[in-house]
Amino acid sequence: MKWSIRGKFLVVMCGLLGLGLGVYLFMAVTVFKSDKTQLVFDLNRSQVTNLTSELETQFNGVSEKLKVFALLPVGLQNKVAGDLLSEGSSVVAIAIYRTVREDAKPDRLYTQDRFIETYGLESAAFTATLTEMPVPVREIMKNGEDLWNASLEKGPPLIGYGRLVVLQDQNGVPVEQWVVVGYVKLDRFLKSVSIVRLSEVVVANRRGEVLVHPDAKQVLARKRINDDPLFIEALASKTKVSVVHREGEGGGVLAAVAKGFNEQLYVMARASEHQVFKVVRDLSVRTLLFGTLVLTLVILASFFVSRSLTENILLLTERMESVARGDLSTRIKLHGRDETITLANTFNQMIHDLKESRDALETMNRELDQKVKERTEQLEE
Repeated sequence: MKWSIRGKFLVVMCGLLGLGLGVYLFMAVTVFKSDKTQLVFDLNRSQVTNLTSELETQFNGVSEKLKVFALLPVGLQNKVAGDLLSEGSSVVAIAIYRTVREDAKPDRLYTQDRFIETYGLESAAFTATLTEMPVPVREIMKNGEDLWNASLEKGPPLIGYGRLVVLQDQNGVPVEQWVVVGYVKLDRFLKSVSIVRLSEVVVANRRGEVLVHPDAKQVLARKRINDDPLFIEALASKTKVSVVHREGEGGGVLAAVAKGFNEQLYVMARASEHQVFKVVRDLSVRTLLFGTLVLTLVILASFFVSRSLTENILLLTERMESVARGDLSTRIKLHGRDETITLANTFNQMIHDLKESRDALETMNRELDQKVKERTEQLEE
């Protein structure tokens, strides 16, 4: 009986506390995951939108400068090149191709001396590398402009931008065309994609060539992401900016994609659900540990609190069993201030009344026996 009462009390308490903890944890995790998911979507959307805007502004400015530069006479180009390739400029080299074909060599090549010095490059080697570097002339002729990964094998990552320049006569008839190419350094953009550690931000062109990546080695290795499901989805997207939630074998991905600069740039920011919800898992573990600690303390407290209650009830039960066997000589003495004290006092009063009733009955029985005995003796005489 002792363990039954105490056990039931503790089981009920533990069950209620466990249920409350479970409901709280479920609601907290659900709400936190929902808020975290929305936060990551907003963060990724903001990243791709801002970076796309920066890239468009950058290359729109480069495009206009290169067009104006290409239309200048050769003598004036030599004078203006120094200003166009100044230390603060993002353009580190300009090449003019008068012969428009895939294997053509630039007719003129201008380089930024400060850039060459900063990266410890040899001017002759740098010029020779750019001279031999292939230019996607076919894409430039087809679309009027193009972007590609122009990173040097033993140098910094660069983006090549080329555009077709057409010279027309007074009647608007094309009389001459050539390609002007600008090589843009990525220092500022690499910093932009490395600020947020939670998401991986990648910039690629329409052919899947990685142009900007948090890991510069990926750019220098001329990595391609043609088969990346996120890039394929970005190509097929009808909107300029969209958010994507993809499920994969390695876990889900929360991403945002944006395209800009005449759909030549595709900016993708993705975050693994495993990494995003790591905070949720940590919170769940800490909550479980804290809840287990609180539950243990409550069980111990309940054990000691219930001990006095169950001891009083047990003592009452034992005395009631003694009374049932006919023992009316003992009284119940309990300690505490709860209802069991009132019950014990009532029980003691009942025992007292029963004892008095039994004593009176026994006295009557003895007197009756004595009278019967006396009457019997009289009859015998």
